[in-house]
Amino acid sequence: MTMALKKAGTKKPRRVVIDASSAILLFKAGLLDLLTRVYRIVMTPSVLDETTRPGYPGARLVESLRSAGAIVILASKPADVDGLPTLGRGERDTIGAFLQGAADFVIIDDGKGAGFCRDHAIPYINALLVPRILVLSGQMSPRDGRKHTEAILAVGRYSPQIANYAATCPPEVLDFFLPSAPRIAAASRPPK
Repeated sequence: MTMALKKAGTKKPRRVVIDASSAILLFKAGLLDLLTRVYRIVMTPSVLDETTRPGYPGARLVESLRSAGAIVILASKPADVDGLPTLGRGERDTIGAFLQGAADFVIIDDGKGAGFCRDHAIPYINALLVPRILVLSGQMSPRDGRKHTEAILAVGRYSPQIANYAATCPPEVLDFFLPSAPRIAAASRPPK
Protein backbone atom coordinates (compact mmCIF):
# COMPACT_ATOMS: atom_id res chain seq x y z
CA MET A 1 0.00 0.00 0.00
CA THR A 2 2.84 2.42 0.77
CA MET A 3 4.24 1.69 -2.67
CA ALA A 4 0.89 2.42 -4.31
CA LEU A 5 0.63 5.72 -2.45
CA LYS A 6 4.08 6.78 -3.61
CA LYS A 7 3.41 5.73 -7.21
CA ALA A 8 0.17 7.69 -7.23
CA GLY A 9 2.07 10.75 -6.04
CA THR A 10 0.15 11.15 -2.81
CA LYS A 11 1.63 11.77 0.60
CA LYS A 12 1.46 9.41 3.53
CA PRO A 13 -1.57 10.15 5.69
CA ARG A 14 -0.96 12.47 8.60
CA ARG A 15 -0.70 10.79 12.00
CA VAL A 16 -3.18 11.74 14.71
CA VAL A 17 -3.08 10.50 18.31
CA ILE A 18 -6.59 10.35 19.73
CA ASP A 19 -7.97 10.16 23.24
CA ALA A 20 -10.78 7.79 24.26
CA SER A 21 -13.44 10.45 24.81
CA SER A 22 -12.83 11.92 21.36
CA ALA A 23 -12.88 8.48 19.72
CA ILE A 24 -16.18 7.66 21.43
CA LEU A 25 -17.74 11.00 20.42
CA LEU A 26 -16.63 10.50 16.82
CA PHE A 27 -18.04 6.98 16.84
CA LYS A 28 -21.39 8.24 18.15
CA ALA A 29 -21.44 10.88 15.39
CA GLY A 30 -20.65 8.28 12.72
CA LEU A 31 -17.22 9.73 11.90
CA LEU A 32 -14.64 7.34 13.36
CA ASP A 33 -14.48 5.07 10.32
CA LEU A 34 -14.14 8.03 7.92
CA LEU A 35 -11.44 9.53 10.12
CA THR A 36 -9.37 6.35 9.76
CA ARG A 37 -9.59 6.65 5.97
CA VAL A 38 -8.36 10.27 6.00
CA TYR A 39 -5.70 10.14 8.75
CA ARG A 40 -3.40 7.52 10.26
CA ILE A 41 -5.03 7.13 13.69
CA VAL A 42 -2.74 6.28 16.62
CA MET A 43 -3.91 5.15 20.06
CA THR A 44 -2.03 4.36 23.21
CA PRO A 45 -2.62 0.98 24.90
CA SER A 46 -4.54 2.72 27.70
CA VAL A 47 -6.89 4.41 25.20
CA LEU A 48 -7.40 1.11 23.38
CA ASP A 49 -8.29 -0.54 26.71
CA GLU A 50 -10.78 2.21 27.48
CA THR A 51 -12.42 2.25 24.03
CA THR A 52 -12.77 -1.52 23.71
CA ARG A 53 -14.32 -2.28 27.09
CA PRO A 54 -17.38 -4.49 26.67
CA GLY A 55 -20.48 -2.35 26.43
CA TYR A 56 -18.64 0.87 25.55
CA PRO A 57 -20.00 2.76 22.53
CA GLY A 58 -17.88 1.88 19.52
CA ALA A 59 -15.94 -0.92 21.21
CA ARG A 60 -16.55 -3.38 18.37
CA LEU A 61 -15.74 -0.83 15.68
CA VAL A 62 -12.50 0.24 17.38
CA GLU A 63 -11.42 -3.40 17.71
CA SER A 64 -12.35 -4.06 14.09
CA LEU A 65 -10.42 -1.00 12.88
CA ARG A 66 -7.44 -2.01 15.00
CA SER A 67 -7.53 -5.55 13.60
CA ALA A 68 -7.65 -4.14 10.06
CA GLY A 69 -4.67 -1.87 10.75
CA ALA A 70 -6.74 1.32 10.41
CA ILE A 71 -5.93 2.23 14.02
CA VAL A 72 -2.33 1.77 15.10
CA ILE A 73 -1.64 0.95 18.74
CA LEU A 74 1.67 2.15 20.13
CA ALA A 75 3.90 -0.70 21.22
CA SER A 76 4.86 0.85 24.52
CA LYS A 77 3.50 3.23 27.12
CA PRO A 78 4.65 6.84 26.63
CA ALA A 79 7.09 8.19 29.20
CA ASP A 80 5.78 10.36 32.02
CA VAL A 81 5.87 14.09 31.34
CA ASP A 82 5.99 16.86 33.95
CA GLY A 83 2.59 18.41 34.52
CA LEU A 84 0.65 15.45 33.18
CA PRO A 85 0.13 13.43 36.40
CA THR A 86 -3.09 15.31 37.19
CA LEU A 87 -4.69 14.01 33.99
CA GLY A 88 -6.38 10.66 33.55
CA ARG A 89 -4.24 7.82 32.26
CA GLY A 90 -5.60 7.98 28.69
CA GLU A 91 -5.18 11.73 28.39
CA ARG A 92 -1.71 11.61 29.95
CA ASP A 93 -0.60 8.80 27.63
CA THR A 94 -2.12 10.49 24.55
CA ILE A 95 -0.25 13.74 25.16
CA GLY A 96 2.90 11.83 26.11
CA ALA A 97 2.71 9.91 22.83
CA PHE A 98 2.53 13.17 20.89
CA LEU A 99 5.50 14.58 22.81
CA GLN A 100 7.48 11.47 21.86
CA GLY A 101 6.78 12.07 18.17
CA ALA A 102 4.01 9.53 17.60
CA ALA A 103 1.74 11.95 15.73
CA ASP A 104 1.42 15.28 13.95
CA PHE A 105 -1.33 16.49 16.28
CA VAL A 106 -3.73 15.43 19.04
CA ILE A 107 -7.51 14.98 19.12
CA ILE A 108 -8.61 15.40 22.73
CA ASP A 109 -11.88 16.44 24.37
CA ASP A 110 -10.85 16.37 28.03
CA GLY A 111 -10.80 19.95 29.34
CA LYS A 112 -7.64 19.57 31.42
CA GLY A 113 -5.89 17.75 28.58
CA ALA A 114 -6.88 20.42 26.06
CA GLY A 115 -5.69 23.08 28.50
CA PHE A 116 -2.31 21.37 28.81
CA CYS A 117 -2.01 21.21 25.03
CA ARG A 118 -2.95 24.88 24.70
CA ASP A 119 -0.54 25.98 27.44
CA HIS A 120 2.35 23.95 25.98
CA ALA A 121 1.80 24.83 22.29
CA ILE A 122 0.81 21.26 21.37
CA PRO A 123 -1.32 21.27 18.21
CA TYR A 124 -4.71 19.83 19.10
CA ILE A 125 -8.35 19.86 18.16
CA ASN A 126 -11.46 18.47 19.78
CA ALA A 127 -13.99 16.15 18.14
CA LEU A 128 -16.31 19.08 17.45
CA LEU A 129 -13.82 20.51 14.93
CA VAL A 130 -13.49 17.26 12.97
CA PRO A 131 -16.59 17.74 10.77
CA ARG A 132 -15.51 21.27 9.90
CA ILE A 133 -12.02 20.09 8.98
CA LEU A 134 -13.46 17.30 6.83
CA VAL A 135 -15.66 19.84 5.04
CA LEU A 136 -12.73 22.25 4.50
CA SER A 137 -10.61 19.42 3.09
CA GLY A 138 -13.35 18.30 0.69
CA GLN A 139 -13.88 14.95 2.45
CA MET A 140 -17.47 15.82 3.36
CA SER A 141 -20.25 18.07 2.08
CA PRO A 142 -21.22 21.13 4.14
CA ARG A 143 -24.65 19.57 4.72
CA ASP A 144 -23.09 16.37 6.12
CA GLY A 145 -20.68 18.50 8.15
CA ARG A 146 -23.60 20.27 9.82
CA LYS A 147 -25.34 16.94 10.47
CA HIS A 148 -22.22 15.45 12.12
CA THR A 149 -21.57 18.63 14.11
CA GLU A 150 -25.12 18.49 15.47
CA ALA A 151 -24.61 14.82 16.38
CA ILE A 152 -21.44 15.63 18.32
CA LEU A 153 -23.12 18.55 20.08
CA ALA A 154 -26.00 16.24 21.06
CA VAL A 155 -23.70 13.76 22.84
CA GLY A 156 -20.72 15.90 23.86
CA ARG A 157 -20.39 18.34 26.72
CA TYR A 158 -19.20 21.59 25.20
CA SER A 159 -19.44 25.05 26.69
CA PRO A 160 -21.15 27.69 24.55
CA GLN A 161 -17.72 29.30 24.03
CA ILE A 162 -16.20 26.08 22.67
CA ALA A 163 -19.20 25.41 20.42
CA ASN A 164 -19.04 28.98 19.12
CA TYR A 165 -15.29 28.75 18.50
CA ALA A 166 -15.74 25.50 16.54
CA ALA A 167 -18.38 27.17 14.37
CA THR A 168 -16.60 30.48 13.80
CA CYS A 169 -12.84 30.03 13.99
CA PRO A 170 -11.16 31.23 10.80
CA PRO A 171 -10.40 28.46 8.28
CA GLU A 172 -6.72 29.41 8.26
CA VAL A 173 -6.51 28.42 11.94
CA LEU A 174 -7.61 24.93 10.89
CA ASP A 175 -5.24 24.67 7.91
CA PHE A 176 -2.61 22.84 9.96
CA PHE A 177 -5.09 20.08 10.81
CA LEU A 178 -6.19 19.38 7.24
CA PRO A 179 -5.22 15.96 5.90
CA SER A 180 -2.76 17.50 3.44
CA ALA A 181 -1.57 20.35 5.66
CA PRO A 182 2.02 21.50 5.98
CA ARG A 183 3.92 20.06 8.93
CA ILE A 184 4.48 23.39 10.75
CA ALA A 185 1.66 24.38 13.10
CA ALA A 186 0.34 27.91 13.00
CA ALA A 187 -0.01 29.47 16.42
CA SER A 188 -3.62 29.40 17.48
CA ARG A 189 -5.29 29.94 20.81
CA PRO A 190 -8.62 28.18 21.23
CA PRO A 191 -10.70 29.60 24.08
CA LYS A 192 -10.25 28.30 27.61
